[in-house]
Amino acid sequence: MKWPADSSVGAPQNDGVANTVQQTKGAIGYVELIFAMSNNIPFGAMQNKAGKFVSASMDSVSAAAGALKDIRMIFASRSRMLRAIVRTPFRG
Repeated sequence: MKWPADSSVGAPQNDGVANTVQQTKGAIGYVELIFAMSNNIPFGAMQNKAGKFVSASMDSVSAAAGALKDIRMIFASRSRMLRAIVRTPFRG
């Protein structure tokens, strides 16, 4: 699958993404966890490296970030940080 898809649509900031996703049938978007929780926006679970599905929460995100072996990764690349968090074995 090509990512982003040719039909991808961008929107600025959390509220722009949330509004665009709500107005687009079948859309998937990314907003910050606190924004989603504060605005009662439903979100799915992510499958971690161990094959377990973990729902985002303050505890699960903190535990996953705490499991990173190299804290420098957080500052090197946002996409690398997100991949590393998803790949941690936290079972939440």
